[in-house]
Amino acid sequence: MAKIKIAFGAPFTGDQNVVGIPMFQIHEYANELLKGNHDVEMVGVDDRAEFDQAKIAAKQVVADPDILAVIHKNSDCILAAGPAYDEAGIPLFTSSSTNYSLAHQGWKNFRRFCANDMLQARVPAKYAIDELGMKRFVVVYDNTSFGEPLGKEFKDYAESLGAEVVKYVEIPVGKKEYKDTIEMLKEANAEAIFFALTEIEGALLAKEIYQNKLPIKIFAADAVPSSLIVMAGADEMEGHYITYVGLEIEKGSEAYELLKGYEEKYQTPIPVFSAEIYDILSYIHKAVDRLEEPTREAMAKALSEVEPFEGLTGEVSFDAFGEKKSAKVTLWQITDGKTQKVKVYTREDVGIE
Repeated sequence: MAKIKIAFGAPFTGDQNVVGIPMFQIHEYANELLKGNHDVEMVGVDDRAEFDQAKIAAKQVVADPDILAVIHKNSDCILAAGPAYDEAGIPLFTSSSTNYSLAHQGWKNFRRFCANDMLQARVPAKYAIDELGMKRFVVVYDNTSFGEPLGKEFKDYAESLGAEVVKYVEIPVGKKEYKDTIEMLKEANAEAIFFALTEIEGALLAKEIYQNKLPIKIFAADAVPSSLIVMAGADEMEGHYITYVGLEIEKGSEAYELLKGYEEKYQTPIPVFSAEIYDILSYIHKAVDRLEEPTREAMAKALSEVEPFEGLTGEVSFDAFGEKKSAKVTLWQITDGKTQKVKVYTREDVGIE
């Protein structure tokens, strides 16, 4: 069979390349583990985590007939590029994009391997209110299709549980100075703050909260715990909480034993969402095994015929909208510089059918 390409759209330049580049490397590593005798190549496409650049990236992907599937990192970029992929019949996957609306665009071949932002936002709200008895919150969100709906879902769900969101504030992507935010937090007199932010802005704000000795508990979203410890600092994150929509790869686990060669090859920890990435590529390679001809139409058909299987992240099967049925969110607390698992939540735990 002729060469088959799988594209990965992510930021390879700009501030977010610190996440995008390692994620591409784990795609390449997992692809080598899985491809067997098939001639399957990973192709990186730089979307810079920007809406307009993602449209340009999509044109590059569509123009290459050897690309039979595409994986994207960021919600904004999927919203920008998704229509072009759908029109071209290219199956679209994500291991890390949580925007709820992605699964409701009417795209024929969309599949998400992590939990969505409805579940991710509800988990910290439920825990803080039911388990910690908190009633007053501040929500800060970035102005992206990730942060804004995530922050709104937390606000709406917390209020439905009887809590009060006393401040609901936008934090622009790229913000470096947080003096105004700190003053707002001093005036708000809230018990907790929810970060609907990426690790970059979240780490900067966490440092400011620590340096100003504010007595407020942080609940941060969509960041692997170890990343915020590294970026913000262990002292800065001590006692705070983080949700993660992916599988945390713990040493000694099946996922770690399978992927630990990445650490040896690149001399760096296994990146975020690596288990989801491995499961995506496992799913695609199972479809490649069924291909009779290397076309996008044939790939879409082969993907639809892959039977549910047990992946690193649980059973790989999907609902009618392309959401992974077994997706979960884990709540972690930072204690003595280490991540301590608090609780794992399913959709049913927070009232999502």
